[in-house]
Amino acid sequence: MFEVDVFNVFKRLSGTGMDRISEQIRISLIGIKGIRMTDDHVKKLGYVASVMSVVMYVSYIAQIYNNLHGVKGNFLQPLAACLNCILWTIYAFKSKPKNIPLLIANLPGILLAAITVATSF
Repeated sequence: MFEVDVFNVFKRLSGTGMDRISEQIRISLIGIKGIRMTDDHVKKLGYVASVMSVVMYVSYIAQIYNNLHGVKGNFLQPLAACLNCILWTIYAFKSKPKNIPLLIANLPGILLAAITVATSF
């Protein structure tokens, strides 16, 4: 298993001008680590996060509309999102048990990001 000692990363950032940001991130991570959640809470959080991901990818509809009406957008970000969604979908499908919230979150992203890329040319 790959682990990163986040606190040593923050120590290395001190004196680089990133002190304030790294301190805020460190405090946030300490807060997250202290949150106690049951398995049911984690499952519900997964579904809420899935809905938010779908909302994020639905925002591509406005860019698709603009692309089709001559206001072409850049294709790189939706292309990266499409590839990322494909990888996460494969991971979610192959994991045991299948990670349904992750599947739900990424399937619309594949379709909408691919359409955005296709219409951006």
